[in-house]
Amino acid sequence: MQQTALITGASSGLGAETARQFHSLGFQIFGTSRKAETGAFKESIHWIQLDLTCNESIATCTDYIQQNISGPLTIVHNAGIGALGAALDFNREQFQNILEANLLGVVHFNSLLKNYIVKNRVKLLFVSSLAGTYGLNYRAPYAASKHALEGYVKSMRMELIPFHIYPSVIAPGDILTNIAESRTEVQPDENALWQSNYKSTVDIINSEVNHGVAAEKVAKKIISVANLAKPKAKYIVGKPLQRISYLLHKFLPYSVFEKLLLNHYSK
Repeated sequence: MQQTALITGASSGLGAETARQFHSLGFQIFGTSRKAETGAFKESIHWIQLDLTCNESIATCTDYIQQNISGPLTIVHNAGIGALGAALDFNREQFQNILEANLLGVVHFNSLLKNYIVKNRVKLLFVSSLAGTYGLNYRAPYAASKHALEGYVKSMRMELIPFHIYPSVIAPGDILTNIAESRTEVQPDENALWQSNYKSTVDIINSEVNHGVAAEKVAKKIISVANLAKPKAKYIVGKPLQRISYLLHKFLPYSVFEKLLLNHYSK
């Protein structure tokens, strides 16, 4: 029976590359996009409209999945949005929008598929970030959403292992994609004391994205994890320095690790 992969946020960047690699292996591909027309077929992908900030859109998408996809299925929760801005500059609504797209929409999506997931032993992969491991300056909403996502997946994993389902997190460092074009940014006020520091830090952030790991490499890791019968809870993908940073965070006292991060962003 042909295997199927459903990738959320498949219209560009990592999602598009992941869909391409799954398709090259003979998978039937379903991809979601906020602008897609549900049921459309283009470039070897069955498209489903999905806006993770809208309950109605999520319900329509999950209904479509249950009615049109049977057999072995892998779901890659890739859709989400980036965010830049000082933690003190984000108001409740702005912060909530990031949580809706990166966390709460994913939670609602899975809740509507709960019986389908367990009955069909659906493979569940979640694209997180190194920001889900440690905080990053001027990315508080994004880091908060990814920390919470990873906690959600770890808890879900313990609940689903008895059913032979092993949800797993893929946590990349910076990826060379066009994420900067779609991320939410809240600029500091003109009189903000942190304005200069914010601008210099964002320059470093943008440079790191422009020199990030190729989306092809991250997608390849997603494919390899999807092919495992019992994947681990979390996988790190990134350039050597970012993989080392994960280990440093794990083994160094946090005060020491924090100082290293601050020094890195004060070049």
